[in-house]
Amino acid sequence: MKEYELIGIGAGPANLSLAALTQKANIEAIFFDKQEDFSWHPGMLLPDAKLQVSFLKDLVTLVDPTNEYSFLNFLMHKESLYQFITANFPQISRLEFNQYLRWVFHRLPIVSKGEPVFEVEFNGELLVIKTSKGLYHTKNLVLGTGLTPYVPLACINAIGSDVYHNNDFMLKNDSFAGKRVAIIGGGQSGAEIVCNLLSEKNNIPDSIVWISKRLNFLPIDDSPFTNELFTPQYAKYFYQLNTEKKDTLLLDHKLASDGISQHTIEKIYRKLYEHRFINQKAEGFKLLPAHRLCSIIKNIDHYQLDVIDSESDRMKKITADKVILCTGYQYQEPELLSKIKPLFNYDDRGLVISDTYQVNWRGSGVCSIYIQNGARHTHGVADPNLSLLAYRSALILNDILGYELYPKTHGSRLINWD
Repeated sequence: MKEYELIGIGAGPANLSLAALTQKANIEAIFFDKQEDFSWHPGMLLPDAKLQVSFLKDLVTLVDPTNEYSFLNFLMHKESLYQFITANFPQISRLEFNQYLRWVFHRLPIVSKGEPVFEVEFNGELLVIKTSKGLYHTKNLVLGTGLTPYVPLACINAIGSDVYHNNDFMLKNDSFAGKRVAIIGGGQSGAEIVCNLLSEKNNIPDSIVWISKRLNFLPIDDSPFTNELFTPQYAKYFYQLNTEKKDTLLLDHKLASDGISQHTIEKIYRKLYEHRFINQKAEGFKLLPAHRLCSIIKNIDHYQLDVIDSESDRMKKITADKVILCTGYQYQEPELLSKIKPLFNYDDRGLVISDTYQVNWRGSGVCSIYIQNGARHTHGVADPNLSLLAYRSALILNDILGYELYPKTHGSRLINWD
């Protein structure tokens, strides 16, 4: 049974960032991932999908620009750096960013691939990590198990081969030709799927109904001052606010992270124009903003969706052969924590988490447990976003080390919130 100073569970982008930054620390660490290979949300790796943030918001650059695991170093290694600069992409391909993450996943020596974690226990002195290959001890555990697809209560009983979350979209290789398809959700994921289906030639649905409870199909707010919300300074400010104010701001900041990119909106609008005014298919596609899904009922050969118009309060019935739920993700503690979860402290908003992303639990004075991508309610809208990956990892690592290996993680600011 080997003891490590730091153990990470999961090697997605969040813990890959921490693992990459750990290479400059004098610390024994290991990160376990159940996958032998890496793929970042493979169900949504659509051919035309673009990253909504700058490529400089990679795993390491914003706290350690010289780190060998940067996106620019990845481009250098595949001998495409000059061409990448010359191409002058307004947004980079999510497929290429996935290639970058896979490159880091396989290069990092402290990532143990194909070794799932089954259980975590606390023996009073150390955390005991049980994997498929053995037992490990640590004083510091970092949870990087990712987010879980959110399925609304109204849809749970209908989930099946024809009703599924967008997280599985590309994995299913589904046939839509001649089908009636309903898309639920007006964010970027819903827009990308609508755009993909409208662009199909041999697999285009007979009809598409795009349903969103938002007042319109709204663009992401990518303006400079809004992007100040995705800085370490704002995360620190947000953390100090009272819970009521935090809840209000999270609603106010919705479109700062969950709107549709302008490129995607324009592409969809142009495709709809082509279908209606050039291809003369006006009846095949309906957009229903300000509509809320109430229920899905399975009939013999189709599904009936009951939706309510939020502006007129009228109930409408939609018939569909397939329903794709673009309803987002949420954090859930994984089952592997079942033995120590009763030791965690919660308030009415979720886990109690420190400013350094440390979980408040009954073993805190002995061992430390940190959380990645589960602190939106305490640290703000940027928590699940790529923007703070490197900052959060540096903060966690500094806290474990007891000194500032990465001292310039906060930077300066242009807006004075406090």
